[in-house]
Amino acid sequence: MEYEKTPLKICFVGSARYSMPLSTTDAKKVQTLSVLGELFFIGFSKDWFPRHFTQSANFFLLPDAPLRIVRYGEMFFGLPFYLLWLIFRHRVAILVAQSPYDGVAAAAAKQVAGYFGRRVALVVQSHGDFEQHIFLQRRIFFPRLYQMVMNRCADFTLRRADVLHAISNATRWQLEQWNPHARIFQFMAWTDMESFVQAGNTRNSQNQQTILYAGVLTPLKGVIHLINAYVRIAPDFPDSQLILIGQTQNSAYMRELRQQIYHHQIEHLVKFMSPRPQVELAKQMAQARVFVLPSYSEGLGRVVLEAMATGTPVIGTRVGGIPEMITPGETGFLVPPADEGALADTLRWVLEHPQEADMMGQRARQFAWSFFSADLYVEGFRKIFDAARQIIETP
Repeated sequence: MEYEKTPLKICFVGSARYSMPLSTTDAKKVQTLSVLGELFFIGFSKDWFPRHFTQSANFFLLPDAPLRIVRYGEMFFGLPFYLLWLIFRHRVAILVAQSPYDGVAAAAAKQVAGYFGRRVALVVQSHGDFEQHIFLQRRIFFPRLYQMVMNRCADFTLRRADVLHAISNATRWQLEQWNPHARIFQFMAWTDMESFVQAGNTRNSQNQQTILYAGVLTPLKGVIHLINAYVRIAPDFPDSQLILIGQTQNSAYMRELRQQIYHHQIEHLVKFMSPRPQVELAKQMAQARVFVLPSYSEGLGRVVLEAMATGTPVIGTRVGGIPEMITPGETGFLVPPADEGALADTLRWVLEHPQEADMMGQRARQFAWSFFSADLYVEGFRKIFDAARQIIETP
């Protein structure tokens, strides 16, 4: 194979945080991709110290500074020099930016390398609505100025992109508006599907009435609407429980969630849990009666597919890529975002009809198996790297 004769050197660039050694999920992902070439990853460590180590790939991690403005400085001003060193010292030929904003440094490095006669291909990924995502996560001061700067950054990156990677029809459409000329490949982002399938093999939730959410706790995810919908049905299901798994990224929103829970006196029925490794999350999903993702915006909604893989019925909102995975009444349910009445009615139906809901979950499980696999993931990147290589080698 061509990759075995002349291995590509590829650098993934982004703001993701990596542990040393890698988590089980990250280790599987990197090992899976390593068949495509020699890999380099640049991201952030999980503490204040820079890290460099090798585990199926070469990792160069920037210190995770406590202030966001400092991390931006590392990404925008320090990272281009790091990438140029990899390009000229290690002959990295393909840069993969994990978002249009993470790609600013990669685009700058590509441009500078070109001035010195070194051809580099730039691949830009989109995992969500990069135009509005940040404004739905937290309060932004001077939003017009922030939006203008973000648009300039995205434009700078995407105009220099050679190949684009979308994870859903929604993200594909957005990328096409910014760069209608670049080739776009569409496939789902990595997930440790094996862990969720295995958890589903032991699923036993016939007597369970647990409603589960997993994701960051921000306004974007619509968690307040899930709480309010649960308030409507909780008196009729005294054995039910709402579990919210996720990281607090917006302290004001977290206070709002807790205040709403205390106001309706359901604190004994609601449990907050910190983020779980995927193996543990898979077990939580397999034990739940229903999984709910009430977001305002989603690139795809990977947790939806993960829950489906365990055989757990899923309720999602009709936004982004979620409808691409759920066929209403067949593999799950779709409700309008922020429609607490529709969400409460759907939760009630699932809790009242466990056998019918489980049959739906089994159909969803079959769909999940066909929608994502490690082989499909590798093949997607193989096509991306083939396209990038053609661009590099074309005179």
